Amino acid sequence: MVLGEVRHSNRSTTVARHSSAPAANGRFASPLGGGSFFYFAMPDGGVDSTLKPSNGTTTVPLGSSERSSSGRAAVASTIDSNGCELVAWRRPDSSLVFGVQTINPLSACELTSLTASTLAIDSAPALASYGRCTGFHCSTTYQNHWIFAGRNSDGALRWDHYEGTASVPTWHSSWGVKTDGALHSDSSPAAVSANVNSVDIVVRGTDDNLYHRTITVTYSGSTETDTWSAWGGLGVPAVGVSVASDPAIGSRSSTRVDACVTGSDGNVYCITKASGTWGAWRSCGHPGTGATSAPSVTTDNTDTWVFARGSDNQLYGRACN
Repeated sequence: MVLGEVRHSNRSTTVARHSSAPAANGRFASPLGGGSFFYFAMPDGGVDSTLKPSNGTTTVPLGSSERSSSGRAAVASTIDSNGCELVAWRRPDSSLVFGVQTINPLSACELTSLTASTLAIDSAPALASYGRCTGFHCSTTYQNHWIFAGRNSDGALRWDHYEGTASVPTWHSSWGVKTDGALHSDSSPAAVSANVNSVDIVVRGTDDNLYHRTITVTYSGSTETDTWSAWGGLGVPAVGVSVASDPAIGSRSSTRVDACVTGSDGNVYCITKASGTWGAWRSCGHPGTGATSAPSVTTDNTDTWVFARGSDNQLYGRACN
């Protein structure tokens, strides 16, 4: 399925070709019934969105006052009853900017506000989110957002965790750092939450293999304990084919996650963890002469969908189960 080129809604005669890999919420959480959104860093430095998959050629620019991005955006769902999504991206000056995208089926979708973090990050960010309810009959629901980014100096994984009642997080001024593994230089991690209090993370290693780890959160009263698993190697997509892009990860159920990459042969490949066990790699094929971006993976709660940019700058997608 080809979704076409991105068009700015306020410049109907100008076709702006996709600049970055597509980004999408790895979980299906939209009140519109036609899927959630793709987000793209554009050639003019902005971040634009397009509905998927039912309206894949209609796009709107996000954040009219924010026209600077570097690398692909990150997307996660929120506990907002309207199905709003948190969107974050890295500015060219390495600072982080983020805000909540208001989903309105009757008008253009725009970020309600933008917040800039003073913390510099070396890669595009990754987001994962879930809602945790407490109290009698789940009387209070807390928004949980996790954010990750790579650090170029040593390949470490930087991270932060927000829990509160607001959809827009307040990140700490100093993030945590995990130095027990090395990300590929300039590579960005990917993350998703398939369950409350659980996050799956995948990264491209310096050896062009894919690696995975999980975070499990437990509580004793008000005391939170985060347990990080060791990195586990998922290998390469096929014999003679290495990981050639940032990874993407999505979840279509509480017992399944799918991690996907573009291989060195231009094909998109995925690998599935079902009920805690990773399976074998599978090929999803390629658009045209080969994928020219990292993939995006999302779901309609029935199929796992992968999307990537083709050599003709069109966005292509297919189910890959």
